[in-house]
Amino acid sequence: MAEVIQEMMTKLLLMRITVIHTEIASKYSVEKVSILEDDFAVLINTSHPSLRKQLSHSLQEAAVHTAKNRRFCLEIDLTETMKNWYTENRDAFTSCDDIHSMKMRRTRLYVTNHSIYSHRYDCSPKWIIFLGLCWIVAAPCYFIFRKLTCRDIRVTIDGEITLMTNMLPEAVECNRQVN
Repeated sequence: MAEVIQEMMTKLLLMRITVIHTEIASKYSVEKVSILEDDFAVLINTSHPSLRKQLSHSLQEAAVHTAKNRRFCLEIDLTETMKNWYTENRDAFTSCDDIHSMKMRRTRLYVTNHSIYSHRYDCSPKWIIFLGLCWIVAAPCYFIFRKLTCRDIRVTIDGEITLMTNMLPEAVECNRQVN
């Protein structure tokens, strides 16, 4: 585990994050509704002092569980940080003035020696309204199973995101031949 911690804290982590949003063409009209997906390559600089501070305790806890031959699942969550950043900068990605709903995919990074935590049982209005009885039976069983089999360690990353475009050096040119 020491090698994993060393690798995570000295290298940039690359994540592909997808933002799915439903747009309405105008606040005053419901005529045009579209669902768009935007993919972002997110580089996480784990050597930054603020991220080191947020991750160090959780990584040490994971190392202790590994040393004691216990199972764990460390979840590093960027969902809220990405949502806040996308909401602030959405004009750069879309011209529509109203985003009805927004979802994020692939915003969590897992380090585990067991299995990843399933967020399908997180309490949401959809579960309660449509599948209330199923949720009442299934969710407690899953939570008890997780509690008995492994230690779930969650870290919600809070930090600044910087948008970087045109990352290619100016000396590099892309040539394309059309036949």
